[in-house]
Amino acid sequence: MGWRDELQFQVGITALDLTGVGEGVSLLAAPARASLKTTARVGAEDAAANTAAKIPWTSWSNYPKVTQEGRNYAQVGERLYTRHAVDRMQPSGLGAPAGATSPGRSVSPAFFEDVLGSTQGSPVRGPNGEARLSYASGTVQVITENDVVITVITR
Repeated sequence: MGWRDELQFQVGITALDLTGVGEGVSLLAAPARASLKTTARVGAEDAAANTAAKIPWTSWSNYPKVTQEGRNYAQVGERLYTRHAVDRMQPSGLGAPAGATSPGRSVSPAFFEDVLGSTQGSPVRGPNGEARLSYASGTVQVITENDVVITVITR
């Protein structure tokens, strides 16, 4: 398989267009609102893997829904997210989520997935004493309960 003529990576709300990149080129991207950095290798073998791992980033109404124990969750990639978490990460260009007074934080789910996959969770308690895990990296924090993303926090 030859090189792709054009690759596009979305970082926050900024799209980078890479045309005719050579083998072994790396892209280091840091979102404006987070100190978390993500590196994507751009090479013949890596192009397909980077593209296949892309997680959709949109609003609550556009994600497929899953109901568990009477609660609705959004299926974001391979993980379930609460409506609250989806509203918090929503691209700010989409405006304020329904019922919210301000737009989303504009941090894509790929960054939160990176935090979940690269850090150790610390036990915390929810407001009613439920067992949760807190994952943090830089200015990004993710709270989960039974592998469901409850909330996402940017500082």
